[in-house]
Amino acid sequence: MRDVHASLPLLALMAVACSRGEPSGSFTETRTPHEILKAGGSSLAQIPGGGTIHIKCMGTGSPTVILTAGGGGSSWRKVQPRIARLTRVCAWDRLGEGYSSEINQLRTATETTADLKAALKATRTQGPYIAVGHSLGSYESLLFKDQASQSVVGMVLVDPSIPDQFDRLAKVAPKSRKLEPPVKDKPFIDLLAKSSRLVVNPKRSYGEMPLIVLTSTEAPNAPPGTPNAVIAEFPAGLAEMHRGHTELAGLSSRGVRRPVPHSGHNIQDDQPEAVIGAIKEVISATREKAVK
Repeated sequence: MRDVHASLPLLALMAVACSRGEPSGSFTETRTPHEILKAGGSSLAQIPGGGTIHIKCMGTGSPTVILTAGGGGSSWRKVQPRIARLTRVCAWDRLGEGYSSEINQLRTATETTADLKAALKATRTQGPYIAVGHSLGSYESLLFKDQASQSVVGMVLVDPSIPDQFDRLAKVAPKSRKLEPPVKDKPFIDLLAKSSRLVVNPKRSYGEMPLIVLTSTEAPNAPPGTPNAVIAEFPAGLAEMHRGHTELAGLSSRGVRRPVPHSGHNIQDDQPEAVIGAIKEVISATREKAVK
């Protein structure tokens, strides 16, 4: 999947920068299914509709950590092996990304969450779970918790997208809203807007569930040629994202929002120790709670 940042107006850039993970470029899978399955811990899970979800699990123990990437795929290579020393940890690819089946059209967060649940069932990957979501992957993490409230016992959100993100950004950046994205980028932007509304849940509450929200501290640059009046709205957009992160942390009485110094949007690449440390904290907290 291509990197659209340079061609987007500022409102779309803010939305995408806080929703997309590491672009996967023009990646084409060259391995056969047999070769994928031979790779350590990899499975191709058959899901309803005939597609296959690639899921790679490492380590042993409980709870099981589920790593969900940002849109376009994000790398967990600096995180997953370290967490595997402590417990079972699984990373998966959405349909149309990584080693999963190709698709003809983009899917909403509701649909991709259903795919995740189907893949876990097909591979007999059992809970309890800790949901870890980067960027757009926060949507699947939140919906997964909504739909499997007893099974998801902890959560780490890595520079997450926020519920109703596109409309919230539009309200604080009205000049940016008037700039239309290029036609080629519009399908993803429309899907992002739809998914951000689908994940809204005013009744969402996590009680005392361990929850850490990591926030990046280095803002993405505006594309060349962006009007100064639009650039001037960028700080307000980032402030709105930070408010959203604080709200997500507030879903739990044990929730914490933690800014990560010297980190861009892909915190798991820029400052992997921060992500590893947060997951370790949540693992420890869930295990302590389980023995009480």
